Amino acid sequence: MPLVRIDMNRGRSREEIKAVTDAVHQSLVEVFKIPERDRFQLVTQHDADEIIAQDAGLGFERTPGAVMIQIFTQHGRSTEDKQHLPSAARRPCASGRRRPRPRPTRSSL
Repeated sequence: MPLVRIDMNRGRSREEIKAVTDAVHQSLVEVFKIPERDRFQLVTQHDADEIIAQDAGLGFERTPGAVMIQIFTQHGRSTEDKQHLPSAARRPCASGRRRPRPRPTRSSL
C-alpha cells in the first residue's frame, strides 16, 4: 500500500491533475506489481510562491509547472524497482502528450 503525495502549483485543470495521478499510479502497478485498486494519493495545490525548486546545476530550467512527488512504501521494495519507477511514469500518454516527469530524491527512495 504505497502512499503517494503530489504537490503542484495551483491552476491545473482536473484533466491535468488526473493525468499526473494516473501516470504515477500506473507506474506503481507496473513496477511494484500492486493491485489496481490499491490507490492512496494526496494531491495538494499551492500558490506559486509556496513551491521553491531552484536550479541545482543539473543543466535544465525548472518551470512553474513543477510537480513534486513523494512515494512512501513499506520495506521490501528493491532499489532497482525504486529507480525504475520514474522512467515508468514518464512514458507517453495515449493522447500523445508526455506524462509529468517525477524526480526522485534520495529521501523518497
